[in-house]
Amino acid sequence: MFSPKHYDQTGEVTQRVAISSLKLAKNGDQITGAKGIYALAPDGSNQVVYTAVKVALTANGGSGKQAFPENQLVISTGSQDMVVTKVKVTKKATLLTPVHQGRGVASNSHMVRVDIYRNAKGYAGVPLYPADFKQAALPNRVITARKPHDQWQLVTANDAFICALYPDDSVHIERQHPIRLKYPDGHTDEVTSLDCYFGKINISNNSVTFKAHDGSYVIQEVALSSLDTLQLYQQDYLGNRHLVRSKRRADKTSAMVKTR
Repeated sequence: MFSPKHYDQTGEVTQRVAISSLKLAKNGDQITGAKGIYALAPDGSNQVVYTAVKVALTANGGSGKQAFPENQLVISTGSQDMVVTKVKVTKKATLLTPVHQGRGVASNSHMVRVDIYRNAKGYAGVPLYPADFKQAALPNRVITARKPHDQWQLVTANDAFICALYPDDSVHIERQHPIRLKYPDGHTDEVTSLDCYFGKINISNNSVTFKAHDGSYVIQEVALSSLDTLQLYQQDYLGNRHLVRSKRRADKTSAMVKTR
């Protein structure tokens, strides 16, 4: 669970994490934990703890597990010792669910699918989570890069529904600007047309991860709106692929289960 105390002003939430989970970047500039950043507070209120944590991490190769094997840091503060086991990290948040009567927020769990539309700016996606299927209507906001959820653009009547993408769906993509492929031996290639699998979408910057059909290379992340063509295919047990032509958005009775 996260604290939403400063979310409206900064777009960030805070979370208390075990100090053994912290890591110091190789350049020694940044401390991270649970995908958040542990930083010196603007008012310096955590100066003593922050400095002690950084010194311990630096002395142990940047590893919190090595620096704090018992998840404890003892700091002498005058007449008494202070035992630190957790610190607050901050992270950017976009899509959150209120919990504990609004006293906290939680990140949505795994994304079930992404509903793809096409508008004047290109392809756009509406991410769907388990909690969305308990609501009276499905969400209708498309991912808008670097914007909080309440500022995402709304789907309009002029936006054409293209398909619903689930993880590992077979797709065909095309882009005029070449897409980079990276192979295990280090060499790269560039293509403008590719058959692959849908992996995931990043709701903070609207970038999509696609996967090679055989895992032989890594596909560069691409902005969803930058694609010229995105087609969903159904693949049978013999490996034959058939284009899926969706005319309307899947309703909630079938949304939680991939029926293709």
